[in-house]
Amino acid sequence: MLTQTDLVASIGAYEKEIQEALRIAKTLTLPEPITLSFRLSNLTVTEIERLAAALPSGHRKEDKDAEYIYVFTLADSSADLLEEMLSAFDEAREFQDTDEYDGKKNLCKPNAISEATRAIYVGRSYRPRDRLKQHLSESSSGTYAIHFAMWASELKVDVKFSLYRFAGLGNRVIQVLEDGLWDNLQPLLGKRGEK
Repeated sequence: MLTQTDLVASIGAYEKEIQEALRIAKTLTLPEPITLSFRLSNLTVTEIERLAAALPSGHRKEDKDAEYIYVFTLADSSADLLEEMLSAFDEAREFQDTDEYDGKKNLCKPNAISEATRAIYVGRSYRPRDRLKQHLSESSSGTYAIHFAMWASELKVDVKFSLYRFAGLGNRVIQVLEDGLWDNLQPLLGKRGEK
């Protein structure tokens, strides 16, 4: 059974770990991103493969201790485009709740649009090529993602994808970066929080 002393000690240890992660995060310089641009209405299987091929697989020897943070943004952000996207996304989520849909519910969480919303999605991955394919492709698997091809093929919206590589930092530091970006960019889709 836990005691009050255990609780206090646990919180203190966690606080120390987070403070160290924050200290390291504050010293970092943002690396140059790999940037891809695409139109949602053009997401064919061939186009998705072409885009994904431009990203590291994450399987290379030099990627052993690397993690990637990525951000999807609108090329030309506007409240109207965000509303249009959220409406189409909500329709797809509602369809996944019907008897007509026989796959697994796999669309990520929608968020309320605010004046601070400056991104579509903020995420992290050890395998960015595979993760990009999940976000762009239509799928009925159980992997939560944006799955643009499932609901956005009618939208003539240009999207920018930026990928940042970080190595040797550890989970806590990467989590501080991801959560800080999430809080700052207030993405339209996805959830904040530790994996």
